[in-house]
Amino acid sequence: MAIRKYPDKKKVKIFKPTKDVEKDDGKFDRYLDEEVPEFLARSSDLVIKPTMDNNSLIWMGRDRNPLQKKKRVVKGGVLEGYAEQDHVDPTQTTLQSGYSDHQGAGAIDMVVGRCAPYPFSSASKVGPLFTTISEEGKKEVESVFLKTGDNPEDITKHPGLMMDASRIYISQMCDIDDYFNIENSQIALSGEGHPSSAIMIKSDRIRLHSRRDVKIVAGGDGTSRRDSNGYFIKESPKIHLISGNGNLGAQQPVPLGHNLVACLRRVYQCQQNILEVVNNLMTGQLALNTIVSNSIRVSPAGPTATCPVSQAMVTLKNFSDVNDMFNIYFEKFWNIPTDEFGYLNPANSEYILSRNITIN
Repeated sequence: MAIRKYPDKKKVKIFKPTKDVEKDDGKFDRYLDEEVPEFLARSSDLVIKPTMDNNSLIWMGRDRNPLQKKKRVVKGGVLEGYAEQDHVDPTQTTLQSGYSDHQGAGAIDMVVGRCAPYPFSSASKVGPLFTTISEEGKKEVESVFLKTGDNPEDITKHPGLMMDASRIYISQMCDIDDYFNIENSQIALSGEGHPSSAIMIKSDRIRLHSRRDVKIVAGGDGTSRRDSNGYFIKESPKIHLISGNGNLGAQQPVPLGHNLVACLRRVYQCQQNILEVVNNLMTGQLALNTIVSNSIRVSPAGPTATCPVSQAMVTLKNFSDVNDMFNIYFEKFWNIPTDEFGYLNPANSEYILSRNITIN
């Protein structure tokens, strides 16, 4: 019998296999029995599934955002839930979401592992899960897998964690960041707020491997300033790398490498100038101290001898000043030039600019 493991480490059987698992084990060319949620498709959709359904499919149709929150007036009151929600009562079922009621809003979705990590077959159907239903989302699970026609006990045992494992979503007209809950509160991803065509790749891990190079380009084609929906592109092109999806603080600009190097060179030069001024002051002060301490005092009675106390103090002060001058000398002629050569010289291994990654 097929068994699912849950976060509490207990084995809970939430479905009843209808096939002989011992024979349908996936070995050689045999069918593999596994739980596959039934897909909630529109009547106009083209859904492509493998001959042996292993929870992977491609559908083509119109744009959709199934977990979009929506209120609908139905018989008996107001129904709160998701924009797309299967129900035994047709009057409470709607498949309108996103820009599905707009022309020029075609979409293609390639997905594997629907309702992972704990999928189960159900009399209810479920559409794409662009975002994750959390482990605290028991009510949300019940909203997606409605109890009507299902075994309520099976749904009750579900831990409440659901997501589609991997997908590539292509839409001609959508609000991609809203659909996939992408952080954009600190940055203007669309200056005019218009819908746009978009491609979303989402999975636990994503790799892009090129044997030559990889270019990520933001901006129109040459001098063209129109997007695929005909809107004029007013904002300047932007590339955003977001780690933690907003959980690690606000987005900040990346410095331009060559400009940063030029700025640091100016800082090093300024430090050199300051050290030169300090060195000149200390050299002049050292000479002045020597002259003053060895000078012959003049009183009303006439010239007197030098002051031994002043001479002793200036000797100690000269030792201190000479030590400081050595520090200034090594800072000016060793430390700063070494740092500048090490971090700002392209020939050095510690050069601060990447030799392989560029931005603009």
